[in-house]
Amino acid sequence: MRMGESVKKIVLADIEQLWGFKATSRFATKFSELNLNYSELTDKDRDEAILKFIETLDSNLIKAGPHRADDWEKGWGENLKDYGESRDVKDSLPKYFGKIPYIRWKQEWILPEQKEMEYNLLGLLLEYIIDNHFYENDSIYEFGCGTGHNLLRIRTAFPISYLHGLDWAKSSQGIIKQIALDTTDNLLEATNFDYFNPDTNFKLRNNAVVLTVASLEQTGDKFKDFIDYVVTQSPRLVVHIEPMWEPLDPEHLLDNLSIRYFKKRNYLDGLIRYLEEKEQNKEVKIIEIKRTYVGSFFIDGYSIVIWAPA
Repeated sequence: MRMGESVKKIVLADIEQLWGFKATSRFATKFSELNLNYSELTDKDRDEAILKFIETLDSNLIKAGPHRADDWEKGWGENLKDYGESRDVKDSLPKYFGKIPYIRWKQEWILPEQKEMEYNLLGLLLEYIIDNHFYENDSIYEFGCGTGHNLLRIRTAFPISYLHGLDWAKSSQGIIKQIALDTTDNLLEATNFDYFNPDTNFKLRNNAVVLTVASLEQTGDKFKDFIDYVVTQSPRLVVHIEPMWEPLDPEHLLDNLSIRYFKKRNYLDGLIRYLEEKEQNKEVKIIEIKRTYVGSFFIDGYSIVIWAPA
């Protein structure tokens, strides 16, 4: 696996066309700072990757669910330890980014020139959400926030917004509270919260926006109590950036493999369908469903659904 002779590059027009928006000057500046060069896979590398994928599907993969709470506690605990030693916010980035050299772009695997490319594309996706759906006076709550790295990105755009990170791992709150202390950010807070047992006593502020990014995936089909809780809180907006099978094409090889991986890992199953049922019952209004064509080696993992209580 190495960069091929013909290096390609994702350009801003690609992003605008796929995601259906016109970039702001702020977004264009963020985009220009990134190395989005990549190579296409040779036929041989692609065949080997498919075989590796099938072997993984046939293996005894760990399923998502409440039994994995200790795993996430340990994972974010490693970030907490690293940040505690360095006080460098780069050590708050999840360690799973860049582990496998191939990522997904427009329904194909590509080989990025820099291993941070998946994280950078996810960052651009969040910048798109910030520019088109968030406002300075919003109170933004990220559920399943992990190390808080998404909240730190939001903070650079909205220096005076109230930000709140929620996660079932206590080490997550440790990271966010330490960063808030180090940066004297009095508008950044953290709370323990379990998707599987939502604390209905936790109340959202006015002008609340709810965000989840590749975290609700861990609930499988056990997300309904959380969605019902969010509806009762009447936020202004709810944004999910999650692996969802509904926007994918089961007739396409890599999409099909992604869907199989979703099911094998017990990832998020049926969120869009549940929201559509609620919309029919006039409980919510779906604002946008978008496929972004960005993902990791195993999954097309960053589809968007945006909704609000009716």
